[in-house]
Amino acid sequence: MEKYYSIEEAAEFLTSNIKEKIRPRDILELARTGKIRVCVPFRGRIELCIYEPGSYPALEPMITNKLFNGYIQIPTPSIRLDNKEFGLGYAEIYKSLDAGSNEDRWLKPTEKAPRIAARRIKNFDEKTNEIEYGFFHVSPKDFEIPEQDLLEHGKFQQPRKTTEKGKTDWVKNALEIADRIANKRYKSGIREITIRNICDAVATELAKDPGNHGSRGQRSSGNVRNVALKGWKFTPPTGTSGTNE
Repeated sequence: MEKYYSIEEAAEFLTSNIKEKIRPRDILELARTGKIRVCVPFRGRIELCIYEPGSYPALEPMITNKLFNGYIQIPTPSIRLDNKEFGLGYAEIYKSLDAGSNEDRWLKPTEKAPRIAARRIKNFDEKTNEIEYGFFHVSPKDFEIPEQDLLEHGKFQQPRKTTEKGKTDWVKNALEIADRIANKRYKSGIREITIRNICDAVATELAKDPGNHGSRGQRSSGNVRNVALKGWKFTPPTGTSGTNE
């Protein structure tokens, strides 16, 4: 049976797994950037729809007035960093706990299956088939993170094999790029050169060479700042040390 973790439990899980302090807010940030999924349990009447993001309409109704019991997935743009309750007009189906009938075949994920979303039905008139839609009311305290997402993220964040000098090749490249960019900025008259204001540019340069990519693609500026440039300090040609805040 699949296991789920609350936001606080997920933070503790990753902290233990990657040996780095992870806060509940960090978990929400990971969810907002699509690195992990956030679900909430729901039982009630819904309308099942084929979900095609970017198309119009994005939701194409399939089955109306369906009794659903399972987990819905919070859309990434809707995830909040506070603890306030909010409403969702629709949500993707993450998992059904009772998809047993032929009608429920849409709720069984397969490689070729379309993405399925749901709209909550507040009232349904069986005589006229008129529908009154409602909202999924959710709160961060009800968020649950699938264990498999945490395992995948923890695996991705594990320290990589290092070179003899104790640094991975991409880290060495990042440091060289940082020095090059810093010198160029200094020569142009810029005097405030810090890790924080240079990491974006370093990440952009790193991304140009696939050899610098991680297992999930291009490295983020945060990854560059916290791993490759940790402790880095620019020393101007004049010998005056730069800052590294």
